[in-house]
Amino acid sequence: MEVQVESGRLPAAQTASYKSLMSLKKMLTKSGIFRHRDMFAYADLALKICPHLVDVVHRRFPMVFIDEMQDTSWDQESFLNRIFDSKSVMQRFGDIDQKILSDEENVDLLTFPRDGHGCISTSKRFGAAIADAVGSVRVSGEAVVGEGSDTLPPVLLLYATGDVTKVASHYGRLVIERLSTDDIGIREVKAMSARKTGEGKVDAGRHLVDYWPAYGEGQQSTGMRSERFWELVGDAKKSLQEASLSARVSDVRRALLHVLRAAKAPLVQDVRDARGLPRAISAVTPSGSIEWLTRKLALSGEDLCEVGQRDTLLQLLYAELKPYLPNGIEFDAFKMLSVFEATEPPRATTTAATTKCQVFHQGRNLEFGLGTVAGMKGETHAASLVLESYGGNSKKFDVALGLEFIAGVASKKLAKLPKTQQAQMRNLYVAMSRPTKLLCLAANESRVPQNLRDALASKGWHIEMVT
Repeated sequence: MEVQVESGRLPAAQTASYKSLMSLKKMLTKSGIFRHRDMFAYADLALKICPHLVDVVHRRFPMVFIDEMQDTSWDQESFLNRIFDSKSVMQRFGDIDQKILSDEENVDLLTFPRDGHGCISTSKRFGAAIADAVGSVRVSGEAVVGEGSDTLPPVLLLYATGDVTKVASHYGRLVIERLSTDDIGIREVKAMSARKTGEGKVDAGRHLVDYWPAYGEGQQSTGMRSERFWELVGDAKKSLQEASLSARVSDVRRALLHVLRAAKAPLVQDVRDARGLPRAISAVTPSGSIEWLTRKLALSGEDLCEVGQRDTLLQLLYAELKPYLPNGIEFDAFKMLSVFEATEPPRATTTAATTKCQVFHQGRNLEFGLGTVAGMKGETHAASLVLESYGGNSKKFDVALGLEFIAGVASKKLAKLPKTQQAQMRNLYVAMSRPTKLLCLAANESRVPQNLRDALASKGWHIEMVT
């Protein structure tokens, strides 16, 4: 058996780490535990040593229908083509504008959609008003024809930064005012954002937790993950019980990034989030030391954060991070950084985790769910609220960017946008095409200038402030 890695290099064959890795892989193989890449390798080997399998399989499946083809990787497509293409009737279905895989290997080899493909541009889910908005953010440029009934104009909710947590409740009241119980019927009412959490030194509206602080993991009422070192490193039991070791490592890296930012280390000036920290470190020095520190804090951070151990931990941090700190910063100044300020323990009144919002208005009660766009892909709603999010690498807010195209005032075509922004528009397209009756978008008022509001109003959009 030959073991390979998708990126980087394996340890040298004579090292203990390589032997441990091989032992682990053999143990998993014996237990029947494989990765997707493993199964592709076995499939490739089977087709090479048993070519007659192709005849057996395509005779067993003379007609093949493949859905969600836009999210098929080249590894998958190459096997499908080798087995069925030109041998069986293979019909592929998919919406290229809902493609969520964009940076995978060999993406240039993908053949969907092929030349001469048929196009279904109509939707019975919604009417012309929603169809016009949805078609405006479709990267492929294909028209969208709404054959459903039009009842309500789309709505843009504008909020002040300080009112971001009022958006969901305002939307709930709006739905109660505009849709009857019969209008909603068996459909659900939902609110969604492209990102669950994230970072970015920009005004609120960056991700779902900005709007709904209690979403998912029971964060405190501030709606933000702690910026304090002690909370990120010192809650190992909670992290491992509620998430995973990967989440634990992510918290530790985030804590280290906050320390370096607080110290104004030049190294992290352009590091947007904790995932980029190891890369930034390795560009200056070998990353072994920072990885050792990360592992140490992930496994022992809870004990080291005890009050009697904190000075020892601070000295450890200072010693390991000193190569990356600004010249001249001494330990006494380091330990006084704001990131190390002591905080009170969480109170018992911490908001409970919930993905539901309940609104009572005009004698009616409405409960609706909140989640990510990816989690609601394929759903049909009576009403949908799309909460703007910050794209990080794209440096754009998706709704604000999309509104330029919806209003017809964008300075360039969608197909000319950078790939990161095209990916945001595909997510926006998915989100906006969920509702049958009422489409709402939410954006920070500071990101929607008056000329854009006027252009939207001329296209029939209703615009109101969140209160």
